[in-house]
Amino acid sequence: MLLWPAAYTLRYLGFSVLKPEIIHGVHGYHSGKDRIQLQARLRRILNGQRSLIENFDKRPLIQFNLDTDFDADGKLRPDRPSYSQFIRHKP
Repeated sequence: MLLWPAAYTLRYLGFSVLKPEIIHGVHGYHSGKDRIQLQARLRRILNGQRSLIENFDKRPLIQFNLDTDFDADGKLRPDRPSYSQFIRHKP
């Protein structure tokens, strides 16, 4: 959800936006066994980056509502799906 405003801006400007690769829990506040496990997990992630780059053109796109999904008042039409936590149907 944090990236959605930036992604929607890119969509508005005419870009196709790929789903991001998000990696959580990368802070270095661990010690001992937890630190070793974190480092091993991050190594696996980094080793997977080659595959991610090689298959970049196969990554799925983020879905956005089309401009035609909205009525003249800018409200999402009831028969159109919502692709965002920020765009909802009015009750």
